[in-house]
Amino acid sequence: NFTGFNPTIIAEPLPDGLTDVGTGAGVAVTLIKPQADGSILLEFTSQAGKFYEVQYSNDGMATWKKCLVPIQASANRVQWIDRGSPYTDSHPSTVPSRFYRFRQID
Repeated sequence: NFTGFNPTIIAEPLPDGLTDVGTGAGVAVTLIKPQADGSILLEFTSQAGKFYEVQYSNDGMATWKKCLVPIQASANRVQWIDRGSPYTDSHPSTVPSRFYRFRQID
């Protein structure tokens, strides 16, 4: 953790025509909430029993990385916390910005 580091989180809708998240359907992020330890809590809409993939970018959405472990939804909303390794390559407090997107994979 960096003393005095206070990231700014901004959620913006994608412009029309910019909806490609690879194969599978993209889902709506309904909550982004920084945590006291610098991790990020995200909530997204889901369907119970379906699997979802987390994708993240540290370079302004030029390159997307995938979390290796899919999430299986148990309800119509899922909360996921980015705490870094082993799910993402670094803790979110160690990068200037991080973008997220989720997609249904089954």
